Amino acid sequence: MNSLLVLPKECTPDQRIVISGKRVSYIHDWHDLTVGQIQKVLLYQDSVGYAKVTRVEKEEIELILESSGEPPPSRIPLSLVIATPRPQTVKKVLETAASIGVSKLSFIRSNKVIKSYLSSRVLEHEQIWMHLCRGMEQACDPFSPEVEIHNGTLPSFCKTHVAQSQGLSVVADTSAPLHATLRKALQTQDGTRPVRLFIGPEAGWEEGEVDYMSTNGITPVSLGDRMLRVETALAVAYGEIKALL
Repeated sequence: MNSLLVLPKECTPDQRIVISGKRVSYIHDWHDLTVGQIQKVLLYQDSVGYAKVTRVEKEEIELILESSGEPPPSRIPLSLVIATPRPQTVKKVLETAASIGVSKLSFIRSNKVIKSYLSSRVLEHEQIWMHLCRGMEQACDPFSPEVEIHNGTLPSFCKTHVAQSQGLSVVADTSAPLHATLRKALQTQDGTRPVRLFIGPEAGWEEGEVDYMSTNGITPVSLGDRMLRVETALAVAYGEIKALL
């Protein structure tokens, strides 16, 4: 990984960082720390800094913080609403969302979502956190997305999250005309206002779902003439949004 996430409880008043418990196992699996190494660290929800590794043991790791206060990478005002995909794809979406700087990530039900996906272990808090950590450490960003699991219907989500919100809401729809691009929708948007992007299951949204969204303030847009995997659609959409906002 490109950096090491550090939690507030792991920092001491004398500038030491002491990591123990399950976090040590994760670090041994994903980082190659050696004593004397200068490591980029992410002070969670704060800033980027550098620390010197002073002790690496099986059950505890210690570093000395040498500097902090470096700003994180720039972010864009983007939130994602994803029709819950297969567990392996959920992992990729969590890591990608954290690495590109998404502000909020919601997993929702749709008619083509397989019911067993909604109770998958990967949607448990500990698993979600682990994959967010990987994304943050990849991008050197100390800020994580807010993650929500919404088990209600699509209309209930839209009523509580979209009806009163400001900004632009769009849904990636394979049946949308090719000229109805995300870029065109974004060109009507003030770059400081938030964008909410809906991405459906790999089999696509049902026609009735798209009709419901389009009549409730969510604009259907095309990402091209190919049916993309969820994580690929996310990457394509992010590139368009990043270029314009």
